[in-house]
Formats: sequence, structure tokens, C-alpha cells
Amino acid sequence: MTEKMTQLEAENADMKDKYMRKYAELENYKKRVLREREEAAKYSNAMLLLDILSTIDNFERAINPLRMETTSETSIPASRLSKSSWCHS
Repeated sequence: MTEKMTQLEAENADMKDKYMRKYAELENYKKRVLREREEAAKYSNAMLLLDILSTIDNFERAINPLRMETTSETSIPASRLSKSSWCHS
């Protein structure tokens, strides 16, 4: 009887150890996924801002020469702005 009890206690300790390792592994996985998701959000936001800034710079470069050509009473014709600077394929 005591031999069986010792065997069951050893199995219980082994199962408990395996459970704790799997639980720690799961917690680490959750943390890693959360960290990766946050990094992806930061990266995508940064890329979006860079795209927006690039487009704004292109518009400013296109508009600056036109400002010199026009008076305050005339408007800048839309055909003079480059569509490729604000539309991505």
C-alpha cells in the first residue's frame, strides 16, 4: 500500500511540475503576443505617419511654385497637382 502511495505521489508531483511548466509557457506566450501586437501597432502608426508626411511634403512642393505664379484672387488649378503623390497603386 505504501509503495502504491509513493508511486502516486511521484506521479502527482510529476504532473504538477508539467502543469506548472505548461502554465508558465502559456503566460509567456500571452505576454509575447501582446508585446508583438503593441509593436505592430506602433510600427503601422509610424509608417502611416511617414506616408502622410511624405504626401504633405509632395503637395507643398507642388503648391509652392504655383503660389508664386498666382495672385490672391486666383486659385490653383487641380490639374497642376500630381495625382501620383496622393494615390498609391
